[in-house]
Amino acid sequence: TAFLGFEVGLSLLLLLGMGLLIRSYRAVQTVDPGFRDSGVLAVDLPLARLRHPTPGAQARFAMDVLRGLANHGEVDSAGFVSRLPLSPSNTIGDLALPGQQDAAFPCDLRLASPGYFEALGIPLRSGRPFDGRDVEGGPPVAIINELAARRAFGDKSALGQRILIWGEKVASEVVGVVGNVRHTGLEAQPRPEAWRPIGAVGWSNLSLVVRGKVPPE
Repeated sequence: TAFLGFEVGLSLLLLLGMGLLIRSYRAVQTVDPGFRDSGVLAVDLPLARLRHPTPGAQARFAMDVLRGLANHGEVDSAGFVSRLPLSPSNTIGDLALPGQQDAAFPCDLRLASPGYFEALGIPLRSGRPFDGRDVEGGPPVAIINELAARRAFGDKSALGQRILIWGEKVASEVVGVVGNVRHTGLEAQPRPEAWRPIGAVGWSNLSLVVRGKVPPE
């Protein structure tokens, strides 16, 4: 009798656990991740350090690839990023305002190329995405998400403001604000994020995102 009671209790626990798992799965299915992955092909594309030893060389390679993809009629948009959303790793630093470094706050840091936000369907809330000028020697610029903009500037517009990220000594001008992305998991809340153009710092482990007119396969 005791053994039968134990089995019944164990069965009830398993059913309860399954019910909670199904409920959690359904809840996750309704979460907006902040990007659109339908119809998107993403691939890790690490660069050989001997062939692309400098940030400039890495940026030139990425831009050459993007120019080649732009000539394919099946491609709508494409871009590179240093960390894809929901990837198993993260890059965390600080975001500070010039002269207010003591008030710096944690911020996830990324590098991105022109076309990245469009390819992954991350909405642009204000300003502009990166373009070729930003990669090819233009003044330092950055894009931040809505959380970072609110944390740094409150109700004021972030566009045209200057921020310090990636440990850089020269401030970058905020040229765009994008929607929040759930980078660390669908069950986790979005975090402040900031992007610098690809080539701003050295980063050889890049990921390519391509959105096309045909299925990714």
